Amino acid sequence: AFRYARTVPDVTLRRVEQCIDSSIGFTPSCRECWVDNIECTRQNCFYTCVKAYALGEQAVHTDADGTVHLNACLSCDERLCGP
Repeated sequence: AFRYARTVPDVTLRRVEQCIDSSIGFTPSCRECWVDNIECTRQNCFYTCVKAYALGEQAVHTDADGTVHLNACLSCDERLCGP
């Protein structure tokens, strides 16, 4: 399985894994995939996400014609960390 290059202490990632285990109950392989995605987003989109949420950007908005748009944070995550 692919593991994203981790730059935060393992103890922090273990806490994320424990949170996912206790709150969501994913299988170990699914949890691993989510933790890798979280770390990828943190490494690549952190400031974009902070700015988006500080400015109060909606996560998703739909134009009058039905076109759906993600905010800058989710767009960054999808572009750089998506499947």
